[in-house]
Amino acid sequence: IDKFMLNDMENLVSTAIYSFWHNLSSVMMVVSTALNKAILPKFFQYKEENKDRDINKMIEDNLKLLVFLFVGYISAVGIIYPFFPSTYKSSLLIFILLTYNYLIFYGYNMYSNYLYYRGKTIKLFTNTAISGILNLVLNVILIRKYSSLGASISTIISFTTMFILYYISVRRSEKDYFPIKKFIIWFSIAGIFATI
Repeated sequence: IDKFMLNDMENLVSTAIYSFWHNLSSVMMVVSTALNKAILPKFFQYKEENKDRDINKMIEDNLKLLVFLFVGYISAVGIIYPFFPSTYKSSLLIFILLTYNYLIFYGYNMYSNYLYYRGKTIKLFTNTAISGILNLVLNVILIRKYSSLGASISTIISFTTMFILYYISVRRSEKDYFPIKKFIIWFSIAGIFATI
């Protein structure tokens, strides 16, 4: 949606810059999705066996791994960044924001796994719809003002909103499921490194 809106509201150059960074950041989406899919069988097994501590440890171990990979990946791109065409040199922040989104993506997947396990598909749909509508509204506002950067800011705000909505939905029925403060700690570590 971001690319279509950028193309419609801005120009092909803005769309190309955003698409370039979006494609590079997608590496973290693949990693985040793979980590989520890898733990699902154990997640369901541990839920059946009421082993919440094991679930929480598994989630945190993968979160640490994901943050480590995030730091390594943005460092690697930072090393080759000076060799990029000049068109992309003023837009590295777009890459960092889009890549950071996939840390948040991992977080909301961990909460959505629980909602899916409990059969709360209406909650999943509602939370996703709210975030999607927010993304559209923010794109209209932010793309006009900040172009490609606005689209990446819109995306990170909508991902964060979905993460928080999923967290609230889980906490209403499950107090011992993975605490949000651990996500905040690891997201903060990644964010601090990304700003260096």
